Amino acid sequence: MISKTMLSFLSRVRNPNGFVFDYKQGSNPSTNHLRFISKVPENPVKDQSTSSSTASYLTNSCGLCPQSALSVAQKIGLRTTENADSVLNFLKSHSFTDTQIAKLITRDPRLLLFGVESDLKPKIDFFVDAGFSSAEFASLACSHPCLLRSSLQNRLKPNFELLSCMIGDNNRLLVALRRNNGLLGSNLETNFLPNVGILQSYGVPSPKIAKLAATYPRVLMYKTEKFATTIESVRKFGFDPSRSLFIQGVSVLSQMSPSAWERKLGIYRSLGWSEEETISAFTKQPCCMTLSEEKIRKTIHFFVKRLHLEPNYLAARPVLLHLSLEKRVIPRCSALSVLSSKRLIKGFPCVHYGALLISEDKFYDKYVRSYVDQAPEVLEAYKGNLEFMEFTGGPSTVQGSYFTPIILMPGAIVVWFNRRSSSESQRSRRLLLHFGFTAKSAISLLTWERKLGVYKSMGFSEGEIISAYAKQPGCMLISEKKISQKVDFYVKRMHLEPNYLAARPVLLCLSLEKRVLPRCSVLRVLSSKRLIKGFPCVHFKAFLLNEEMFYNQYVSKYMDQAPDVLEAYKGNLEFVESEGGPSTGQGS
Repeated sequence: MISKTMLSFLSRVRNPNGFVFDYKQGSNPSTNHLRFISKVPENPVKDQSTSSSTASYLTNSCGLCPQSALSVAQKIGLRTTENADSVLNFLKSHSFTDTQIAKLITRDPRLLLFGVESDLKPKIDFFVDAGFSSAEFASLACSHPCLLRSSLQNRLKPNFELLSCMIGDNNRLLVALRRNNGLLGSNLETNFLPNVGILQSYGVPSPKIAKLAATYPRVLMYKTEKFATTIESVRKFGFDPSRSLFIQGVSVLSQMSPSAWERKLGIYRSLGWSEEETISAFTKQPCCMTLSEEKIRKTIHFFVKRLHLEPNYLAARPVLLHLSLEKRVIPRCSALSVLSSKRLIKGFPCVHYGALLISEDKFYDKYVRSYVDQAPEVLEAYKGNLEFMEFTGGPSTVQGSYFTPIILMPGAIVVWFNRRSSSESQRSRRLLLHFGFTAKSAISLLTWERKLGVYKSMGFSEGEIISAYAKQPGCMLISEKKISQKVDFYVKRMHLEPNYLAARPVLLCLSLEKRVLPRCSVLRVLSSKRLIKGFPCVHFKAFLLNEEMFYNQYVSKYMDQAPDVLEAYKGNLEFVESEGGPSTGQGS
């Protein structure tokens, strides 16, 4: 029998003219809790032989491992397996898999004693009639055996009808049931309904309460006293009860202990946030307080140390903390960095922070596809094949300021310039100022000098090195060994002049083994058969295409005329050097 309180509540939530939760807390009727549990036949008295045969049955028929079977056999004894066989056959006929049955019996072995027609079938029929598939119910019951154990008439049906009225859509209801293992089997009059009444008293709209019940059902099951304290705290933080953020704030704060809250405040404080900024961020994006310490530190370090944004800029936009660094932020920042370095966009990172929030398709269309002809390397940057470049200018919160993306330009280099008075040094200084570079400590003077020496030993002039650095700052982060290997390949095996590389330093950032050598082999095969002209100079952009574009343009297109081009692309043909001596001319 459903209590008067529940009946009254159900009549109100079903009222089509006013979907309101106006439960008024009062004394709960004294009810014998046993009436909410299906009557289970008494377990037969167990002896050693019964336990042994039961364990054997659990292993052979129910799929339990021997160790679990021995443990479960201590809780239930089967003198006969007739009823248990009927239960297993019934479950299998209603979409329960062997794995689910093993898990279900391990969690609640007394289900083997239930009557199929009297206990199990009516419950499954009820949920199937309500719109759930047999497979959905099997998955749900496997995680929450209370669905098969609780009384259908006294517990499951009234609870289901209540929640169905609140949440509505069966898909959302299924999500809610999966997120709380006792929602249908619990007495909702104890905490759930009083907590709903508290939300209603604060002016939280019914659709928002329904959303909380669907997405964070566990929160509504907390003890009413604790829940009321949480609601009042959320209100004092300044959340508007009519907005969805209020529900998020309730969910987050309900699941955090005071010590956990203080610990998170301390983490943000150690990273430069004031307590007021942290609270402000919480009111805009409550889940920022649920992020792990590692995630918080790693993300803020990137935005502050590598993008040079002030902590208060992040506090005003806490949604940035939730984005994946590896999958979203760094690839997009790399692409925007390339565009900014070529002055195709202005104001990055501040003005373009919204670029980190849009969908992948929108970002690709707006920032990659639109500029790939003017800046071919933007595609490689977006794919993560070019190292991300930092920004000069120091920390900033100014909207619309112009940032020049670079990795290097340490204060030590200013000292290096001050030591020199040659005309070339002055010209290099003017070149750096022309590109808008400012001093920012990053590498030591010794490292800078050593990298200059490596490039000079490979035939670069000081002016060419600075020019290459201005176009591709990452060329000064490459190890000395790789600089030597790459320049040696381009100059000695492809016969390109150092000044050709200085004008196209992106070539120095590409992998020799994975990209340059295979593509050079392909282009050399095509050139030897006179299918293309001007290699290597004319076709340098072929190294910047993505794999699919390169394959379509230079491999599949010519396979009939040059079958060995595919073997070259796969790296099965040794690269043949170019002939004709060093070259810088286009179309030579």
